[in-house]
Amino acid sequence: MLSTIYEDSDLWVLNKPAGMPTVRLPNSSQISIADILLEKHPNQSAVGSMQDCGIVHRLDNHTTGCLVVAKTNDAYQHLRQQFDQNQITKRYTALVVGQLTDTGQVTITISHMQHRATRMKCTPIGGQTAHTLWTTTRRYPISKLGAAGFSLADIQITTGVRHQIRVHMAHEGYPLAGDSLYQSRNIRNCDRLQLPHYLLHAREIEFTSPSSGQRIQCRADLADLFTTTLKRLDEIVKRH
Repeated sequence: MLSTIYEDSDLWVLNKPAGMPTVRLPNSSQISIADILLEKHPNQSAVGSMQDCGIVHRLDNHTTGCLVVAKTNDAYQHLRQQFDQNQITKRYTALVVGQLTDTGQVTITISHMQHRATRMKCTPIGGQTAHTLWTTTRRYPISKLGAAGFSLADIQITTGVRHQIRVHMAHEGYPLAGDSLYQSRNIRNCDRLQLPHYLLHAREIEFTSPSSGQRIQCRADLADLFTTTLKRLDEIVKRH
């Protein structure tokens, strides 16, 4: 279900559910956020491009949480400029495989993987600039669910490259739990939560209002699957 976290005359901040693409994917009939916006607000077709219907940025298909949508072209351009100039603060919650270090950061550039359009990769030369920082908030050293266990992390990105968090964390050896695209075969064998998809939640976004110039901060509650998975891990830890 698509719900609204914040609304004013310039924009909406929506709470994106898992399993729904931000825009319609090529050769796909799956309903997207853009499709829902057009159905409810037909004038959104004139905001931004026809494809994005005012959606200012993208979240991956199974990423949940804060998604900003402009109502006017002026607001769209103002917000896009903030994203392009890295003036937006974006904070995520992620469940990763392994015992993550207390803090860390990755600055390796990211590019498309040749011959596999759906996948990105870290590359030391060329590619798009990407900066990811993390702080570990909880560890689950559970051998029953895999020798590596799991960690809960607060993640902040100052850039916005496709699959950035997923690619950077996998490069560091801590792929997202349930992320079959970026887990190695060995790690997939350790990741025994059997999740239907990875757990990555855009929990907070902060930006400048196009009209007032004031900073606006919005937060989204964790999705149900994320919440129930953490409860499950807590229960297993208590039993061990």
